[in-house]
Amino acid sequence: RHATPGAMYAHTPNRDWETDSALPTGSQVCQDIATQLISSMESGKIKVAFGGGRAGFRTAEKGGNRLENDLLSKWKEGGGGYIETTGELLDMDYESKDKVLGLFSDSKMNYEVDRDTSRGGQPSLAEMSFGAIRKLQEEDKGFLLMVEGARIDDGHHENKAKMALEETLALGQSC
Repeated sequence: RHATPGAMYAHTPNRDWETDSALPTGSQVCQDIATQLISSMESGKIKVAFGGGRAGFRTAEKGGNRLENDLLSKWKEGGGGYIETTGELLDMDYESKDKVLGLFSDSKMNYEVDRDTSRGGQPSLAEMSFGAIRKLQEEDKGFLLMVEGARIDDGHHENKAKMALEETLALGQSC
């Protein structure tokens, strides 16, 4: 979620700068994490990204919390693939070389035990992982897949041991 991107694509002095509305006044020379993800995908550095946080890519007029530049509209207008449900993930064209962004929640993904498991709901961590592997497996130069079980940490911070354990099991199923 917001700490892990630094290891993969984002450079920011504050891990909470997920969207432009989170940047403090006078920090506009810094790019927020969502903008850096889209830039990394446009450049080809990242070909598949799945997770939550859709509101950080949308302007307020479109249900998000960005001040400027609806990144999701920009991504789709530029021909980028986009999905937001389990059904769309399962039905995706895996043989296409197109890059794909999957944003399955406006904010954090639901805990595994709370998520909607229908085709219209959020995919599991395992479904996202296997979908990414299936999409990337034909890459000529191979690929690196980074999988994060962010809700494990949330469960611990929120003193929800059962949730943290269920999330740990879900991460294990994604490997």
